[in-house]
Amino acid sequence: MKEATQEAPLRRAEAMAREEHPTARIHAKPGDPYEEPLVRRGHEPALPANGKTVEDEREEAHEHRHETIAAMRTRRAFLASAGATIVGCAAPAVLPSPSPSASAPAPTPTATPTRLRTASPTPGPPDWSALAARLQGAFVRPADAGYDAARVLYNTRFDGLRPQAIARCASVADVQACIAFARNSGVAITGLVVDVGRLAAVDVRPDVATIGAGTRLADAYAVVGSQGRGIAAGSCPTVGMAGLTLGGGLGVLSRAWGLTCDSVTSIDVVTADGTARTCDAQRDPDLFWALRGGGGGNFGIVTSFTLRTRPTAPLAIAFVTWPWARAAAVVRAWQSWIAAMPDAVWSNVHLDAASGPEPTLLVHGVAMEDAATFQSHLDRLVSAVGSTPESRTVFTRPYPEAMLLEGGCAQLTLAQCHLTGTTPDGRLGRETYAAKSAIAAAALSNAAIDAIVGGLEGLQALPNAGAGSVLIDAMGGAIAQVAADATPFPHRTAIAALQFVAGWDASAPPAIADASVAWLRSVYARARPLIGPGAYVNYADPDLTDWQQAYYGANYPRLQRVRMTYDPDGLFAFPQAIR
Repeated sequence: MKEATQEAPLRRAEAMAREEHPTARIHAKPGDPYEEPLVRRGHEPALPANGKTVEDEREEAHEHRHETIAAMRTRRAFLASAGATIVGCAAPAVLPSPSPSASAPAPTPTATPTRLRTASPTPGPPDWSALAARLQGAFVRPADAGYDAARVLYNTRFDGLRPQAIARCASVADVQACIAFARNSGVAITGLVVDVGRLAAVDVRPDVATIGAGTRLADAYAVVGSQGRGIAAGSCPTVGMAGLTLGGGLGVLSRAWGLTCDSVTSIDVVTADGTARTCDAQRDPDLFWALRGGGGGNFGIVTSFTLRTRPTAPLAIAFVTWPWARAAAVVRAWQSWIAAMPDAVWSNVHLDAASGPEPTLLVHGVAMEDAATFQSHLDRLVSAVGSTPESRTVFTRPYPEAMLLEGGCAQLTLAQCHLTGTTPDGRLGRETYAAKSAIAAAALSNAAIDAIVGGLEGLQALPNAGAGSVLIDAMGGAIAQVAADATPFPHRTAIAALQFVAGWDASAPPAIADASVAWLRSVYARARPLIGPGAYVNYADPDLTDWQQAYYGANYPRLQRVRMTYDPDGLFAFPQAIR
């Protein structure tokens, strides 16, 4: 039985360790945990919720829970105004930033270089004061007020990391200055965080939107949605655009509109030689290819994206629960059901172990259809499961409201749908968790389902562990209509992405954290061989020894070639960097 203070992880978040902070760390220190993001770009998922069942949440009206990105990928259960439990998310503990300075120089289109070589570093210690003098944005060192607030990530597990400096970039020129400084200082730079959270302007034109790399998803949805347009992005409101998009970008509209990266038409990025580039299908096309699914931190620091937008209509949202005894039957029925659904329908399954007599089960869905049509689809799921659900709720919301609801902010204002301390009204909290991912290339076997269900039952029985979840997010639809080598994201024909999450209270004894992580590794070790070798780069996993194949498949050699062209000296270095 888990402590009542533990939260049971619910939904996914699009961006695990890397998407966590809109920050970029140049030249990670040997031995630093992989989850410390190289470039702070924002977040995407988060972590455990309050150990409450769906019915508990219903009775307590919507407890806003969140999970942030980049980090963990789970969502908290909370109540929609219609009385349904919803899943939410959150972002890194990074201050949301103002728009970039209007005086920032525009990126310069350049021809693809044969190979970029950078200047030799200057011997001696880094001159931090010289870098500070070149920046328009704030520059924070360990002795400065605000250092702790600026350095922490969404996941409290990494609160012990103390970078040597944090540059809170206010312009493209600031990013260029940081890269030049790191390049010229060479190996002396082991802890410069390049925070692009302030590059958060959103410009909506008739059919496209240009969105700053540090824009939080909640803000991007609000601005784009206010113009009657929409984008397919993640659910966690505090995740940053870059953290999500650079790894592909899964979300509740992915089956209808594709991955976030599939809508990108151009990208502004500063590469290792300090050049600000606008890349697209004609300009630096290999770099453009690599940035749409190749993961963050590998090829440069992105400052903005231009994406196609689409007209929006109200979305139908559903929450259906069954008793835990039906868990295996629900998963089997669900995966056959979602494969037969039109592209307009997305769904996932939440399997959660926390406080209470047994784990809990929730099927969540979002459809670009009216409620009556979605109800008819759900009738087919119920029939396939073979038993009546405990609860079933379907309602509609306009696109902007639906995106807030999906982020766990159904009863919060936009200003409140931010991390506490990052805006005057922010109410979302940080999380403590560890997570892993798997890609189901085909329907889960009975053995795989049993491993997942049995693993959660085993956690439920542990007396001294935190909460745990397995989330199964539907893929297919528009995702599968793009070739596996058209972007670095190789999992185009997969049926689902799975998240395995363990969460615990930040103040819990070390033994609780150790037991939670041990459970996570154990259930994953049993389930992954039965699911398949793939993993999602945005759910970064430092334990993976085959990460090159797991994240990128057959696309890895081409990514290596692009890396050697644009960063031959390895300026952007971290344990799972493409090299």
